Amino acid sequence: MTALELKQIRKFMHALLLTDAFDDFCVAEVHLVTFAEFTIDGTLHPEFFGGAEDAGPEYGEASSGSLIRWKLLRGNVYSLIRGTRPPLSFRIVFLLPREQTDALIRDSGSNLSEKDVKSLSLNCIFRDGSLLLTSGCSITAFTKERTLERAWDDAVVSFARRLGID
Repeated sequence: MTALELKQIRKFMHALLLTDAFDDFCVAEVHLVTFAEFTIDGTLHPEFFGGAEDAGPEYGEASSGSLIRWKLLRGNVYSLIRGTRPPLSFRIVFLLPREQTDALIRDSGSNLSEKDVKSLSLNCIFRDGSLLLTSGCSITAFTKERTLERAWDDAVVSFARRLGID
């Protein structure tokens, strides 16, 4: 796990809410406190559309229980945050999409198999004027092997650098 305390909060918020930088991430949860408290569970409910086949390609595999991508929530979250005052706090839990997780497992040289890795997460936490990004690696079996975890930590740091965020 790596933790980055970001100083350029405005630049981060711009990348998060007004660009496609985070759009491919799956969203596990959004918890936002402004004038009221909002919690969004990123679980897709294809029955809303009449079934998975009616959900449309923008919803990915559209199976019940899958997570939606940030690009589908970004505008809604932006409308809850925008204004003259910053939110009191927020927490967004992003997960790397399964296909990218599997690629990172292979590319990292890890001994773990794809079924051993539940998720790779990126947590964005804003509270008391501070913004913290933390990476997480959820493994289903006990292991001392940390190759994948280090590769994910490095990927998160590289992602922040590509956004120009320190």
